Amino acid sequence: MKGGVKDKGATIIQWPWHGGDNQRFLVDQQSDGSWKISAKHSNLVLDVRGGSVDKGADIIQWPWHGGGNQRFNIQPAYISGSEVDKVLKDQLKGKLASGCKIHYADATYFLTPLSEARRIIHQSFVDAQKWTQEKFDCDDFALVLKADFAIDGYKNGERRAAYCMGIVWGQLPGPHAINWIITEDLKVRFIEPQNDQIFDPRPSDKGIWFIYC
Repeated sequence: MKGGVKDKGATIIQWPWHGGDNQRFLVDQQSDGSWKISAKHSNLVLDVRGGSVDKGADIIQWPWHGGGNQRFNIQPAYISGSEVDKVLKDQLKGKLASGCKIHYADATYFLTPLSEARRIIHQSFVDAQKWTQEKFDCDDFALVLKADFAIDGYKNGERRAAYCMGIVWGQLPGPHAINWIITEDLKVRFIEPQNDQIFDPRPSDKGIWFIYC
C-alpha cells in the first residue's frame, strides 16, 4: 500500500519487499468461493476502483461491502522444473552431498496448500504398513506416498501438473529415504511417510545424494 497510508481510496503499488504491514495481506474465502483480501495495516480490503472492468483499472483499499469488485479468484500456483531446482538448492544449501543427483520427471509442477498436503497424507494408509527389511522399508514407504499424491492429482480434473512432491535419499539423519514437498508458500518441507510427520529440514539432515520429483 503506497506510503503505508490507512485512508480509504489509497492505491496499491508494487515495491521492493521490506516486510511492513502495508505489504502484508490477509485472505478470507467467501461462501461463493471468491476471496476477500484485506490489507493488514489498515483492515481495508482490495477493491477495483469504481467497479471498473477496464484493463489497467486502479486497485485501491476500501471498506468491505461485498461487491464483485472486492471479490477475487485465486488461481492454482504452478512452477517449472528449473524453478523447483533453484528452490531446492537454495533451501537445502549445505545439505546436498557432492555430486547429488536431482531428477525431474515433468516440466511443470503444482504447488499445493499445506492443508491439502495434510489431507492427502491423512487419507494415505502407507503409515499403517509394517516396516520389513528389504521387502518394505523406508524407500518403499516414500514410493507409496508419492504414488498417493500422483493418484490424487490424476483424479483432480482441474490440475494440469503433478504435485511438487517427491522422494529424497540421504543422511536423514542416518541412511534413509523420506518424502519432500514444496507448498504454495515456496517452502521446502520433509515428510516422514512412516508416521505422517511434516517438518522443516533439520540441522541433522545432510549428505543428500538423490532427489526425485
